[in-house]
Amino acid sequence: MAAKHGHGSSDRNGNSRDNGTRNSNSQTSPKNHSYVNGSYSNGNYANGNGDRLSSPSPVPTRPLEPDLSDVDWSDRNLSEKDFSGRNLSGANLSRADLSDTFLHNINLNRANLHRANLFRANLLRANLSHANLREANLIGADLSGADLSGADLSGAKIGVPGRVMVKMVGTILRGTIMPDGTIHE
Repeated sequence: MAAKHGHGSSDRNGNSRDNGTRNSNSQTSPKNHSYVNGSYSNGNYANGNGDRLSSPSPVPTRPLEPDLSDVDWSDRNLSEKDFSGRNLSGANLSRADLSDTFLHNINLNRANLHRANLFRANLLRANLSHANLREANLIGADLSGADLSGADLSGAKIGVPGRVMVKMVGTILRGTIMPDGTIHE
């Protein structure tokens, strides 16, 4: 007969067995859960009152999955993150802070970047075709080799009067609506 002791039980020879409970000092994470601010979480986070707050799309420092298409990260602070090589096609990144973010070789085809802050973002060889970049801040961004065909840059900030401050070497601009409203041929 097994006797119960604390977090486990003992078999008839007195050897300890774990009955599935965890020692409070354990750092082992349950499957599909993460250790956040001193507690395990399955993606739901608690505020200071102990209320559970759902976070359907947590923002990782480096996403584990390359396909993040159609994700809604509007109004999010994504500055200094690395999304290189990821698929964010159709993503809603409106008003998101993407300053100093690594976005090279990223797929942002048809993404909504309306009023996004892309200050000093690395968009080297990014696919921004048909993206909504209206009123986006692109000052200091590197768009070298990027595909902006069909993108809407109406009202986007690309520099100061008389000086373009966006690197666009080899950028594809066919059909792009430029900041002044003209369509690039």
